[in-house]
Order: sequence, then structure tokens, then C-alpha cells
Amino acid sequence: MEAHKHLIDWAITNGYVVQVEVEEELEYEGANYDLAVEASEAGDIGCITLGKRGYIPGNQGYAEYNFEYVVHFAYVHEYVQQDDEIIYDWIDNKVSREWRKDYEELMEIEA
Repeated sequence: MEAHKHLIDWAITNGYVVQVEVEEELEYEGANYDLAVEASEAGDIGCITLGKRGYIPGNQGYAEYNFEYVVHFAYVHEYVQQDDEIIYDWIDNKVSREWRKDYEELMEIEA
């Protein structure tokens, strides 16, 4: 399975909001697998950011949307590459290590 598709699926399954930036432009934010994958494949290079949604109190009883950053992953689509080479860089934290472990276990099963 291609790394970016696994990451998006894993993130949504684990309750994260997915933001997809393509060439430094925000293309998608939400929890829809198909739309997130489509956005991530709209360009050659980008970033997939995982976060949590929340609302903070605003003026006069309104709520303001809040995106709490958790981790981001850089990706590139090249003409010839292995599935696990699509995501080439990420922030090292608990969430990224959990995803990487899950993805490595999947790749061993598929091998």
C-alpha cells in the first residue's frame, strides 16, 4: 500500500483531521479518505498534517474553529518509486512513530 494512502486512512481511523498542502497551498482539510487522497495526488510534492479539531469561545457566544497541530509528513510523487518512498520526511514524535510502526508491520505482511 502506498505510504500516503495508509497515512491518511490511519489518521482518519485514529480520529485525526487531515490537512493536505500541495506545493504550499492548502488543498484539503477534513476526515474524508477519498478527498484527502485526491488532494494529495493533485501535485508532485506536499505535506500531510494531522491535527485535532476543537472550538474555542468567541465574542458574543460564537465559537471560533481551532485546529490543534499534532504532526506533519512530507511527501513526493515521482515517476518511479517504491510505495514506502512517497513519504520521505516527518516530525519525530509519538504519533509519527505509531504510524510508522503500523505501516512497517503492514509492509512486512504484504512482502
